[in-house]
Amino acid sequence: MPTTDRARRLILLRHAKSSWKNAGQRDHDRPLAPRGRAAAPRMATHLCGLGWAPDQIVSSDARRAKDTAKELRRGLSDSVEIVLDSALYCTGASAIIEAVGRFDESVACGMIVAHNPDLEWAVRVLSGRSVGFATATAVLLSIATDGPWSRAADLAGEWAIRGVVHPKEI
Repeated sequence: MPTTDRARRLILLRHAKSSWKNAGQRDHDRPLAPRGRAAAPRMATHLCGLGWAPDQIVSSDARRAKDTAKELRRGLSDSVEIVLDSALYCTGASAIIEAVGRFDESVACGMIVAHNPDLEWAVRVLSGRSVGFATATAVLLSIATDGPWSRAADLAGEWAIRGVVHPKEI
């Protein structure tokens, strides 16, 4: 599918590797492991090199996801806004798709940082294809549309997967 100036580009990214060091810790509060802290800015730099720099990041408010977003921003511009969305914490693919529909119209490339299996389901709904998400994996999607993000989110099955980037590959 050719892209246009009005094409919407979307990056769905699973949070980076988290730590299981504190066995009694609530899942929502788990921090990133050292490997995750290193992988996120590398992924951001790689995405920028591909021409996929997000204008805005919407992240789950779980600690490992919001820490991933902050580490991603180290490889991006400090001006990239991070918005925390509690609805993205393990509530299903519909929450991810609803978040896509809320990107500001000035955003050409948006990023969602969330969790599995919700991300896998969201890719399946948006593109009709299945993709596995290891930690810090990014799936690059686009759709040619002159409409707003809210309309783009409604175009299930019409998004094209432009790439899948695994941290082990960069």
